[in-house]
Amino acid sequence: MLRTASRPPAELRRFDPQRVLIDAWDIGKDVHMHYMRTLAGEVLMPPHKVSSLAEGYRTTREQIRAHLLSGQYDLGIFGHEPTGIYHQSLSHHLATDFHAHLTGALAPSSVTVGSTPPWSKKPDSAPPNAAANQTRSTSLPSPNFWPRAKATPHQASVRLRPSCAWPCVTSRTSSNANAV
Repeated sequence: MLRTASRPPAELRRFDPQRVLIDAWDIGKDVHMHYMRTLAGEVLMPPHKVSSLAEGYRTTREQIRAHLLSGQYDLGIFGHEPTGIYHQSLSHHLATDFHAHLTGALAPSSVTVGSTPPWSKKPDSAPPNAAANQTRSTSLPSPNFWPRAKATPHQASVRLRPSCAWPCVTSRTSSNANAV
C-alpha cells in the first residue's frame, strides 16, 4: 500500500493527486476493513468493516466498480498485505472481477495486479501451474498477479494504468470459495 509519509514513486507523480484512487484492504478471517481515498487525501469511503463472505465482497466490488467507471480517475491503486490464504483469494477475485480493466476493455485502460507469490521471493517467478492456467481465457489474456518489481508486505497493489506491457499469468485458485 502507499505510505502517505513516503515520497510517492514517479508513476504517481505523473498524475493529478485528485485523479488517483487508493483502495486499501486489511484482510481478516471473519471480517475485512476497507478504505478508499484519493492521493490528495480526500476520503471517499472511511474505514469500515466488510464481511469476509462472498456477499460482503460483492458489495465492495460494486463500490469499487462505480468509482472506476465514473471517469474521475486516471490511476487506481488497490493494496492489501500479501500473506495468508485469505489474501490469495482476495487477489484472485479482484483480478477475475476486474478482468475487463486488466485487459483494457474498460477505462481506465489497463490494470496490473501485484502481490508477492507465497512460494517464492523472486520478483520474476511465475506460479508453478502458470502455463496450464494461461489457457483459461482464449479471447483475452489472463491477469498478471506477479509484478517484475518485488513487493514487500503491506505494499502489494493492483494498479490501473494508462499503459501496461507486463506479461500475464494467473494465480492458483483458493479452495475456500467463501473467503474473499
